[in-house]
Amino acid sequence: MTSQSNTSGYFRTLRMAAVLVLIMSVTLGVCACRREKLYTEEEFLNRLEEMYDAEFVIVSSEQVDDWKTRYVVALKDDPDQEFDVTNTLRTAGSDIGPVVNSIQSNDLMYYFAGKDAYEGYLLDKSGGITSDYYILPKLSESDSYDGKYSVRYHMEEDKLMLDVYSGEEKVFSFPPCAESEWRGVCWDRDYNLWIQIHHKDLVCYRKNGDVWELDDSAVKPDYVVYNIHPGR
Repeated sequence: MTSQSNTSGYFRTLRMAAVLVLIMSVTLGVCACRREKLYTEEEFLNRLEEMYDAEFVIVSSEQVDDWKTRYVVALKDDPDQEFDVTNTLRTAGSDIGPVVNSIQSNDLMYYFAGKDAYEGYLLDKSGGITSDYYILPKLSESDSYDGKYSVRYHMEEDKLMLDVYSGEEKVFSFPPCAESEWRGVCWDRDYNLWIQIHHKDLVCYRKNGDVWELDDSAVKPDYVVYNIHPGR
């Protein structure tokens, strides 16, 4: 009887020790995880610029608590383009995983004229970044990537006419669609025009000498993609 009691007591002691070790390990892990602090404003700005490959300024900031700071930021070259971004601390992988800084915002896109077309950045709600070339809606004027050609538009009755210029000389003009169906256009690297028409796929007008002809068999380059919000 005494031997059984001693054995039971021994195993209870081992179990308690194991529980204590586990509690201490979790506590130490959580403490170690919590050593990570929210980005400073400088760190936050540097990280945002790395993610976007663009320059920003902080318009305002509000530290909610030790785990969250809300920012209003703007593009340095376009201070009127503002959006909200939240910097939070969260655990990575599991509830007891390491604490890391996370940048989150509302879905947001902005455009600027890139080398080959109009470049768009999207910052999604999970903090993910995509960068690619997009058709810019409601074109007013667009240059080819090297400035050799430009395209403008004007109206003739209900038709929208695209005019292709070489410098100040108009070299070609054609009607791609009705004005109400017009969504945007961009150049590819071979001087072909890719036009987005409402409720249709992208349409290619291929350069052939000094004219641009509809080419239904054209294969869209990977760097030209649909505008995410074609109705805007």
